Amino acid sequence: MDFLLLGPFEARFDGQKIPLGRRRERCLLALLLLEANRLVPTDRLIDLLWDKEPPATARRTIHAHAARLRSALRPYPTAPHVVSKQVGYLVDVPPGSVDTHRFRSLVERAGNIGDAGDRAALYRDALNLWRGPLMADVASVALRERVGRPLDELRLRTLENLLGGELEQGRHREVLPDLADAVATYPENEQLTALYMLAMHRSGRTLEAGRHYAGFRRHLVQASGIEPSRKLGDLHAAILRADAALLPAHPAIATPALGPPRERARTSTHAMPDPISDFVGRTPELAALDRLAERPRPGPALGTVHGVGGVGKTALVLHWAHTTAANFPDGAVYVDLYGHAAPGPISPEKGLRLVLRHLGLTDDRLPDDAEELAAAYRATLTGRRLLILDNVPAAAHVRAALPVDSNVTVIAVSREALPGLSVHERARQIRLEPMPVDDAMHLLAAVSGARLPKPSSGPLAELARLCDGIPLALRIVGCRLADDPRLAPEAIVAELAPEEKRLATLEIDDEDRGMRGVFDSSYRRLDADHARLFRLLGALPVVAVSPVCAAAAAALPASDARRLLQSLSRRQVAAPGANGDYRMHELVRLFARERAHAEESVEDLSAAVRRAADWYLDTTFHAYPLLSPRRAGRAAPDLAHPPAQPLRFTSREAALVWFAAERDNLVTLIRDLGRRGWHRSAAELAGSLFAFYHQHRLWRDWVETYSCAQESARLWGDWYAESRILVGLGVAYKQLGRYEQAADAYQRALDIAVAAGDVLSTGPILVNLGGLCNTVGRPQDASRHLQAALALPGYSDDPRYSPVLWLNLTHLNFNQGEFEQAAECVRSGLAAAAASGDVHTTAYLNHWAGELSLRQRRFDLAAESAAAEIEIARAAHDPLRQAYGLDLLASAVAYGEPGRARSLWREAQAISAGLGHALATDIEKLLHDGPVTEHELIARRLRVNRLP
Repeated sequence: MDFLLLGPFEARFDGQKIPLGRRRERCLLALLLLEANRLVPTDRLIDLLWDKEPPATARRTIHAHAARLRSALRPYPTAPHVVSKQVGYLVDVPPGSVDTHRFRSLVERAGNIGDAGDRAALYRDALNLWRGPLMADVASVALRERVGRPLDELRLRTLENLLGGELEQGRHREVLPDLADAVATYPENEQLTALYMLAMHRSGRTLEAGRHYAGFRRHLVQASGIEPSRKLGDLHAAILRADAALLPAHPAIATPALGPPRERARTSTHAMPDPISDFVGRTPELAALDRLAERPRPGPALGTVHGVGGVGKTALVLHWAHTTAANFPDGAVYVDLYGHAAPGPISPEKGLRLVLRHLGLTDDRLPDDAEELAAAYRATLTGRRLLILDNVPAAAHVRAALPVDSNVTVIAVSREALPGLSVHERARQIRLEPMPVDDAMHLLAAVSGARLPKPSSGPLAELARLCDGIPLALRIVGCRLADDPRLAPEAIVAELAPEEKRLATLEIDDEDRGMRGVFDSSYRRLDADHARLFRLLGALPVVAVSPVCAAAAAALPASDARRLLQSLSRRQVAAPGANGDYRMHELVRLFARERAHAEESVEDLSAAVRRAADWYLDTTFHAYPLLSPRRAGRAAPDLAHPPAQPLRFTSREAALVWFAAERDNLVTLIRDLGRRGWHRSAAELAGSLFAFYHQHRLWRDWVETYSCAQESARLWGDWYAESRILVGLGVAYKQLGRYEQAADAYQRALDIAVAAGDVLSTGPILVNLGGLCNTVGRPQDASRHLQAALALPGYSDDPRYSPVLWLNLTHLNFNQGEFEQAAECVRSGLAAAAASGDVHTTAYLNHWAGELSLRQRRFDLAAESAAAEIEIARAAHDPLRQAYGLDLLASAVAYGEPGRARSLWREAQAISAGLGHALATDIEKLLHDGPVTEHELIARRLRVNRLP
């Protein structure tokens, strides 16, 4: 299947155009094809598909569009897959089937071909792919301008290269019609104008060439108020005086890159600082720099290396420059623009003067006029040369220093991302992150002379972690170890371990404040709004912060918080995460916290944390009903600062995605709330996490969080909250197979509820106690607890709670061989679950329906029930129920489809092994032992269903 975007959007199968639905659906597919095989975030798609303010339903609309596109493409065997991810969409398609990618490929191939005729043929093939404006019938003018600019510019450069090459081959008469069309299409393009004038002059139409120049100059002055370049003016003068050098017999100047040849100034790598001798790692980044400098290419290579202060940007670039010096025979120039260092940023003009001095021009030869200086710079910086601009304060400094010679490679090093250079100058961005632990340990060993331990553990690994993988911090520690052989790594670990002392330990001396000084130089460049949010981010007890949470903490509109976070990210003091949130490197966070405690009042910091906590309380409480029909608590949480911009979800899927993204934050926040003595908030927030933990089987988080919350509930003095937290803790212990701890938690919860005199609240506790007794082989106790719950007035009739009661009664009856009673309990449970919308318990009940069918040798019905369980579990993101469902389905098809059964068992084993669950061991033994009899297979079901 082929896709045509260079003109009206078309999809073709076997040469025939196929229908793809409405305009916006086709536009969505076209946008994904532009980024073939790359994930496009949903937020970006929303931004692109609606020129004006998108509707509130934009996400659902895109989801529906994607579904309809899948349906439209499904009948065609070679159609690509429209894949949806948590944060966006991608199209899995061979790049060669999309004309935009074929266009780029042809242009790239043409640039690598030496024969002029073959090169021209490829350029023509590439240009012939264009049938009109990009996505002509589906994209608005505004959208086309946003996504099509790089392609339009490449199309223009290809046209220039084609026509210039034809002219170079002496085909001036043949190329005149194409040039006439080109200057009509691009009336302000100097390169095409120069080619057209030269072709007319060589064709004996010198007078017309002069008239065209006059018309071009008049149009340019009227439209923009600027004169044509000196280069075009020199060409006009040369044409008027019939300069013989313009004739095609002079190939050195047969192209429009006119002007007298200049002798290149040569420099060497000695113009740069020496590289560090113990450089370690950075293999992917070095490879990215290698790719940047590859030739041939249509213009000067421009790359930006950016990252937080101290991460080793300059060391990386200098190491690469020295090791690849042979690739730059005309030399290399290094200039420090002092963006984050004393004496402070220099002007772009001064930066040009520094480069020219490095190139050998003395001050008396440098023009005073800024335009003349720029012209001298571009005329001098030529050849296969490398220019390194270090400590770049702003994109303007780089733009001023961009050469015209395509042989030059420019590397800009900055703490800021400088995204404008990527957008407008097509710069390649290389973001330098802290080192992984292994590389960080190698750097520590190289600097300190320490012997590297194997495996990578122990004090050096801990030092690497405490230094956050930042090379400057690692060097500070390594030098201390090298300077004092008696100093053990364990001693520095002990110094760095307390968070409040870590930055002080990473100072160098009284004059050089080390990491703190590096961060401070970035912090001092922030304005008041950015600096305040930076401080608050350091004070919040969360791992990552979303724009909406940041807005709540800082009492800002969400749009302002998002804008500030994006700006902080560009300045490398916060990093964007995969979920649309923002994180700080650990040392940066500690610095931000220091500034917060130094510059904010205790009351203001406490209020910011409270606002963030209240935002989480409000969000989780209102999201809970989407995950469970039961209540998150007896009442809405007590909020000191109700969110001005509350977050609400419209689907279970959206709520689950949010809980998963905020998982680490919720653990650390509950722990912090307890430490602050905000016990009610800690207990209420934990109560809102039960359904998420239960369905995702996050046992480690679950036990840690609920253990903290149980103590907070006790100190709060709310019996209901404490009892409910203990029940949740008991469920986690039971699923982990820690039955004694589960029984203790359940019994304590029951004692609290009974002492409070609230009989109805004992129902869920009795049900869980009954389930636990059944699992550990105490059927009489199980029956006693479950019958007591069944007897509670109104409990068995409440569809919010009764499905779990019927579920545990099913399990008990099954284990006792009372299969008819078990089937009746399944029917009652499914009816109650359907009435309350309890999909999670529905998955369990489908499992037992399958088990009962299996006992009756009705394998087809067992397979149907297992398939229903798997489908529900996958939608609910419950991995353990998926594994149990796959195991049941494998048992149902084992004798009719043994190959499929083994595949299903392997999948179930992989899932349960990932959870660390006992089911994995049981399946592994089954697969190892080989085929079993039907009797053995069904007998195994009793054993499997007694697992946690």
